[in-house]
Amino acid sequence: FDTPDGGVVAVNAAALADHLDAGRAAFVPLLPDVLTDPFEVWLSFERHKGTGKVELRKRLVKVVEVGDEKRAMIAVAQVVEGRLETWTFVPTSKLGYLRSQRRGKLLFGRPVT
Repeated sequence: FDTPDGGVVAVNAAALADHLDAGRAAFVPLLPDVLTDPFEVWLSFERHKGTGKVELRKRLVKVVEVGDEKRAMIAVAQVVEGRLETWTFVPTSKLGYLRSQRRGKLLFGRPVT
């Protein structure tokens, strides 16, 4: 997938399956939109919790409507070396989570309309 900051993201089955349980299965069709049309793209160096290795990570953030009741969720996809590493969707009531995803250098941000 091409991202609005000029990057490319490869998605493989392992990255999807690592976060796929019954509660997340409905969100998989929304991932292409998060990757190609995010509200923000952030770039930062982060230490991997398991290995301790420092890597450059790109984080794509978007608020999306889901379900019949059109509830809003914060969608975050994390990319390392051009491949999807992890993804999640959290309720917008957790705005502290959104703030925590905004770190590093802002590569792309949609103008506020």
